Amino acid sequence: MDNRVQNTRVVKSSFFIFAILFLFFCCSRTLADEPRELVVVIDVSTSMHDLLDETKGQAKQFVSSAQIGDRVTIITFGERASLVERSRIRNSYDIARLISVVDELEATEFSTNLPAGMERGLSELKRFYKEDPDSPRVMMWLSDDKDNPPDIPDLITFSTLKERESGKLPDKRWFKFEKPLQPEAESELEWFVDWVSRSKMHLSVELLTGDLGTLLAPVLERNIRLRFEPDTEAVRGTTFSVVAEVTAEDGKPYSEAIPVIPSKIVCRGAPWEQTLRVMLPNRGGDYVCRISLVLPSDKLLIISPPQLSLKAKVQPEIKMIQSPVAAINTAIRKGLRQQARESASATQTALASRERAELARAPRRAAQPQTSLLFGPIAARGQYRVTASLTPTRNLTVETLRMKSDLNLPRDLEFEPEFRVTGGKLFADLYLTAGENLELNDGWELKGDISFYSTQDGVRIYPPSIPVKLYTQKGASRWGRRELDSAPTYERLGKIAATVKGYALIAGKWLLGLMGLWFLFYVIRRYGFGMTELVGSLEIVKNPDGQKLKPINLRKMGKLRATNSLTVGSSKKADIVLSHDSLADWHAKITTARTDAGTVVFVQPLHHNHILVNDIACTRRKEIGDKDTLAIGDYTFLYRCPEIQRQTIVRFIDGRSLRGAPVSWDIDTPTFEFLPKGAPSLDASMVIEFSELKAVFFISKTHRFSAERLFSGDRRSSGRPVEIIFNDGELLEGYMVGEAGEWSKRFYLIPRERGEVALVLIEHSAVQNIFMRDAFERQPLDLVGTVKNLIGRNGS
Repeated sequence: MDNRVQNTRVVKSSFFIFAILFLFFCCSRTLADEPRELVVVIDVSTSMHDLLDETKGQAKQFVSSAQIGDRVTIITFGERASLVERSRIRNSYDIARLISVVDELEATEFSTNLPAGMERGLSELKRFYKEDPDSPRVMMWLSDDKDNPPDIPDLITFSTLKERESGKLPDKRWFKFEKPLQPEAESELEWFVDWVSRSKMHLSVELLTGDLGTLLAPVLERNIRLRFEPDTEAVRGTTFSVVAEVTAEDGKPYSEAIPVIPSKIVCRGAPWEQTLRVMLPNRGGDYVCRISLVLPSDKLLIISPPQLSLKAKVQPEIKMIQSPVAAINTAIRKGLRQQARESASATQTALASRERAELARAPRRAAQPQTSLLFGPIAARGQYRVTASLTPTRNLTVETLRMKSDLNLPRDLEFEPEFRVTGGKLFADLYLTAGENLELNDGWELKGDISFYSTQDGVRIYPPSIPVKLYTQKGASRWGRRELDSAPTYERLGKIAATVKGYALIAGKWLLGLMGLWFLFYVIRRYGFGMTELVGSLEIVKNPDGQKLKPINLRKMGKLRATNSLTVGSSKKADIVLSHDSLADWHAKITTARTDAGTVVFVQPLHHNHILVNDIACTRRKEIGDKDTLAIGDYTFLYRCPEIQRQTIVRFIDGRSLRGAPVSWDIDTPTFEFLPKGAPSLDASMVIEFSELKAVFFISKTHRFSAERLFSGDRRSSGRPVEIIFNDGELLEGYMVGEAGEWSKRFYLIPRERGEVALVLIEHSAVQNIFMRDAFERQPLDLVGTVKNLIGRNGS
């Protein structure tokens, strides 16, 4: 009976194979227009036992659809994924052989590792994509999606697989996914396939927090609420960075990066809300706080809008005085502590009483009436301003201050206060404005009192009352006393004029002397010892005016101006003037950082203007190198700096090191080309990913003895002193080069210790902590090291 059943199965299988071959000969073309890449991934775990016949039927139908020139790949997975077959279809016998391979599959694996099967299928598709990006690719997934992962170390998941593949996949829909079997369980496969095979994902951002209002120093932290809405669950696990900066709105060119927590956000599959905590600078003024969502780990993600803006005002801390009750209580507590320490002697008790009386007297002195505020002589269309100094008992915002007055002003007189904080002190600027139709008699005067209060509870403003007087004639009696006539006699005027003339002559002589010294210093500085760290030149590639311009020699311009930075804009006050409507008055700035390993040149947009470096938009400070293109407005420049290649030591995370020179260098890209030392030619260069590195060490150059080297001193102290602890525990001290380096993917560091290494590029992912230092202790004078430094040798 068993032999009869087995023979029946063989006959049916043979009949099915011949039927498929017959259809192949009838329907296939001799030569396919576009050879396809067909990948079938089959689950062979024990949970597929009941579905195995249906699974084999779908797989054989998929394989039989292949035509001459197509390539078919069969992958199975259970505990691990395995490549069963990879063949190019040349004739009908190839299809028959693949169908027989599918027939022999059995569901014998006890575990089901879905991510392993997907990873193996993607590796085949990526291999085919590199060979021919235009060929159609299809993946057929045959599984019940019952995830039963094995107990093995370093088990991969769909989330970790997404992190690994982020940035390595094409930007377009590069393969078609087919899943004929209905899943019997929910898994993460669906969103992962949606992510890996789609072209773009969108993440909408909504700002839930309004303007930040007024921040009162020293409490300068604020929370910002954001709402994120993804268009697909495929964004889950994608990471992007958050950068915050503030720009002053008070007319002064001021911009500063500020800390933001968290600095990285991991996307969720459904809409979610996120709280960001920012710290504004301890500097008074009106600001615009910009939150930028940048540097996505997945280049398929589009964040809209990528930047959010809020307004904020920072008010410096106000010097305060204690209220009488608080001052007395403080003195009592101080006296009691003193008694407990020194056995409560009679002399100490008397001293504590004097302290209590002195502290209680401070608010009283502030409360005493001060000199009256005078406004006058008042006339029609007149404007008058008087400033009063105020002292609160608590720190407060100026928006909460109000004024009370018992002055009964005429109709055409207006009296308004404005409050400000300057140098930590609170002032009230009192403005009196007289209208056109004001009519007051000679000798008219008005007296009264004004006072100030705050809408905050428990705050008192000293002095509690200030006398005010308004008058129309200076000769009138003032507070019951008669003053002298305001108009001086001609004799008095002559004496005053002679005195002023004598002082003016003395001041003129001093001024001429100072101008002569300044001119001498300017000539010596500009033409004698003019120094700069700028290098290279800008060659005009595109000029919207059509006029031919000479190359811009950055070093020559920097030496003439004795500066290390040059501004570019349409303003006549800019260092590089480009008169065109596409440029702002102050559009960009070119700066430099000089180290013993060479000069690093940066370009930075000003006031969020638009510039491109190698056709990529640049919103922050960006390093430029030889043959880089720089687009400023409608102008395009080619930066030329044909310096000798910098010698480097590349240190990997696993402890390996390589010595050589970089062939290509852009720290904002994932990789760079590196030529090892001793390589026979440039063709032997290798591609290194920054994520594999711990740091890149640049070797010091040797220089000839020069006056510039003598007067420039040690430039390595220019920057913020920091301590860096790597993940492996290594400590490195130095000076951070650039702005907001601690929030970037990688940044430069000038090491503190002299030696072979002059500059270090730190990979942020290899860093455990960054500690800011106030200053390092100065090293004792080393005459031998100084002489070696001047003649161009390392101090080590």
